[in-house]
Amino acid sequence: MDIDKINKTISQIEKAITKELWLDFDIMNFNGRTLLVTGTIDRTYKHTLEILFEDVFAILSPTEWTWDKKENSKVLELLNEDESKSFNLKYSVVVDHKVFRFNAENIDNGCIIIAKSIILQSNLQAG
Repeated sequence: MDIDKINKTISQIEKAITKELWLDFDIMNFNGRTLLVTGTIDRTYKHTLEILFEDVFAILSPTEWTWDKKENSKVLELLNEDESKSFNLKYSVVVDHKVFRFNAENIDNGCIIIAKSIILQSNLQAG
């Protein structure tokens, strides 16, 4: 997946949550290749977002976390080449995989997902 498409998807995610002050995220499903992350303001009801990562290389994250807009205005970032370098060297990341970071409350380096592509599978509030 090219950088422009990735950045467009991240922008769609940011736009979808622009009114939220916080969101709880959960790793809902991982089949060894595809990872589904959901975001919600109320885990007892339904989730707001479904974000799909494809061709996942690594997950460096707890299974659930909270993002707080007061701590970091961006919920998700694609790490630049310099930031990705340490992950690439430490984990021998396969070519064409990208390093994504969910900014998370009380998790210093965020939640890291290394994958080839990202899809905003569902924005359940858009309807």
